[in-house]
Amino acid sequence: MWEADADQIEVFEEKRMTRISKLQKQIKMTLYMDNDVLTCYTDQAEINGETKRIDLQGNLTAQSQQGIMVRTDSVQWFPRERKLRTDKPVTVMRQGLLIQGLGMEADLALEEVKILSNIVSSFQASDQQLAPGGLRKGR
Repeated sequence: MWEADADQIEVFEEKRMTRISKLQKQIKMTLYMDNDVLTCYTDQAEINGETKRIDLQGNLTAQSQQGIMVRTDSVQWFPRERKLRTDKPVTVMRQGLLIQGLGMEADLALEEVKILSNIVSSFQASDQQLAPGGLRKGR
């Protein structure tokens, strides 16, 4: 199941497809599966009415209920498989852990995330924060 807050929604009955587009503000797309909720902000979304696959494209930021965040250019949600997938560069942030790589497969809650290649990770202690320009400063 999904919910969208957007400037424009087009439904194409013959193609069994819905297109959601950004005109001024990013789309807020909320995905639901069982007790999991993922809130996404993106430029465009397409929903295949037959397969229920959702393609989110353009400047995507997604956040789970647990505060795990993903940034990428596009991601696909396959509800029958219960998987999010992308082959684009991706950044995952969780409690000071920053993981970057190419491609991702994950569950909707972002509790099980697999980065597919070119993985780089770093950890930032919770008592530090990044100042402008990426320099660390203590609190």
